[in-house]
Amino acid sequence: MIKSAIIGVSGGRARGLAEAYRHVSCGSLAAVSSRQWDKLDAFGSAFDVPARYTDYREMFEREKPDLVHVNTPPSVRLEIFEAAESAGINPLPSRERISWRCRPSRGLPGSKLPSITSCTFTLDGACFSGRCGKAQSGIYAS
Repeated sequence: MIKSAIIGVSGGRARGLAEAYRHVSCGSLAAVSSRQWDKLDAFGSAFDVPARYTDYREMFEREKPDLVHVNTPPSVRLEIFEAAESAGINPLPSRERISWRCRPSRGLPGSKLPSITSCTFTLDGACFSGRCGKAQSGIYAS
C-alpha cells in the first residue's frame, strides 16, 4: 500500500484528491498538513484522515509517506519540495491529475513496499512507472 499525504487542505484540489483516494485500492491518504488548525481538522474529519499536522516536517518525520501532494501557493512550494526530497519522499504538485494501476505481489526482499510489484502513475497523459513498489511522482523521467 502506498502511503500518501497532502500539504495544504484549502480549495477544491485538496478535496478532489482526498475524494479520489476513496477509490484507490493500492494507496491511502494517511496524513494531511496545513498551517491553519481549524481547516486542517475539518478536512481531516470530512475525509477520515487520522494524522493531522500544522508542521509538514513533523508529518514527514512521523508518518514517512511515500508521496506528498503539495497544494500550496507557489511561493512556498520549493521549500516543501526540498524538504520532501531530503526526507526521501516523492513530492507531487497537486495540479497534476493522477491515476494509479498497481499489481499485488507476494513481496520482494528489501522492498520498501512489499505488497506492490509495480505501480504506474499517469499524470496528465504522461506515464511514469516504478518497480519493486517504489512510488514515482513524475518529477523525473522514467
